[in-house]
Amino acid sequence: MLAFDDVPGIYYSGGEYVVLLEGNEESYVRELPGVILDRILQGEDAVDLSTVSLGRERSPVREYTAVFFLLGMFLIGGLFIGLSIVDDRQSGTIRALAVAPVNVVEYMIGKSMLGLLVVVALTLAVATILLGPAAVNYPLLLISVAASLGVAVLIGFLIGLISNNMITAIAIIKVIGLPITGIPIAALFLPDHLKWLLYPFPNYWSFEVFYRMLIRPDLPLATVNLVAFVFSFTLVALLVSRFGRKLRLTVKGQGR
Repeated sequence: MLAFDDVPGIYYSGGEYVVLLEGNEESYVRELPGVILDRILQGEDAVDLSTVSLGRERSPVREYTAVFFLLGMFLIGGLFIGLSIVDDRQSGTIRALAVAPVNVVEYMIGKSMLGLLVVVALTLAVATILLGPAAVNYPLLLISVAASLGVAVLIGFLIGLISNNMITAIAIIKVIGLPITGIPIAALFLPDHLKWLLYPFPNYWSFEVFYRMLIRPDLPLATVNLVAFVFSFTLVALLVSRFGRKLRLTVKGQGR
């Protein structure tokens, strides 16, 4: 009461409805409640309403959220790998490996295992929490995750290759985070005839994998899974030789 607003009150008293006003309302506010009440009491519709079906039983926001969360798990797995390598370099452990009978592939596998296990565990947990167990095709999800594991390895070894210490690693993570999050967002808004601009980015193919699995199951998935797997692990393989030189390891290993 006595507030500067145009909100009338309506209450029922003595078998009839009463409109309560302050007296400082606009004229249309004073008249409108009575008109609406009169039409309602006479059984008429106060307004004309129509509905349009979009062909969806529920909002796809949950599926889109799940796609972006799943992609984020690959970044987290890559951080595990990259920071572990940076710790080896900063602590001097990498110098001991340089004279050990360990080749770069074995080193990559050893450093990648924990990060990849983290990716698998987190993606299963995220899909289960966001979508519910009944809505998740776990075999297909595991196949799709496996097809994109190269993205996590690539992120991790880029961080480990460029960074000499943790401070540098944090800066590199911020830089890498921009395309990791930006490419999937761009894929949603770019028209189809321009999406070829995103093909050089391996995380675009990972986005396509989860997009087709969770949102557009009518689109072919097997081909995109194959492209994601081949492309990401090809980039990883190209990084192996460079990584071996950087850490003074040999691809063929030290004398067995």
